Amino acid sequence: MLELAVPSQKPRITIYLPQKVKEKFEALAEQNERSASAYALYLIERAIWEAEQKGELPADES
Repeated sequence: MLELAVPSQKPRITIYLPQKVKEKFEALAEQNERSASAYALYLIERAIWEAEQKGELPADES
């Protein structure tokens, strides 16, 4: 049976990277056994958590 991928309904952002940065980021994501998208999400969530811990952002109540 053919399975079709369903596009995510999650909000998205777009960034533009120099080719060299893109290549290195993808290599780093692969080393961490994640897709580039999953690794970017991980890094963003970690940065938010760190900012909350430092008091730079209000802590998420959920």
